[in-house]
Amino acid sequence: MTARAATTGILLLLLLAVLAIGLFMLSAGSPARQWIGLFLGLGLGGLNLFVESLSLTWALRKRPSATMFVSLGGFGVRLVLVSVLTIVFAKSRTVSAVAFALAYVASFLAFLVLQVWAVTKIQNKAGGGTR
Repeated sequence: MTARAATTGILLLLLLAVLAIGLFMLSAGSPARQWIGLFLGLGLGGLNLFVESLSLTWALRKRPSATMFVSLGGFGVRLVLVSVLTIVFAKSRTVSAVAFALAYVASFLAFLVLQVWAVTKIQNKAGGGTR
């Protein structure tokens, strides 16, 4: 992933973080639980961005035909992980599951936009994309 793409992703993540903060302020619950859930959701979203960008960059450089497999495999792992964490946090008294889910969904949407943009740009550079 290029520095420009990473910067775009970080700015988009920050914008969505502001949106998530506004949304979770409207939800009921303890402010401390909401902040913990918000930071956990954004942290997991940032970690997700970093790991997936490394795996997609690796796949595009090694075997561009494996890109879809790596992308779908990563999506499956993320889906299971966030489902398990949301269930665990829903039963927890220290983390707001609503704030976690809102923050993670916001960062996940930012990640998907960045992922589509980066893959399209790299494939077009390699001459394999549609024009």
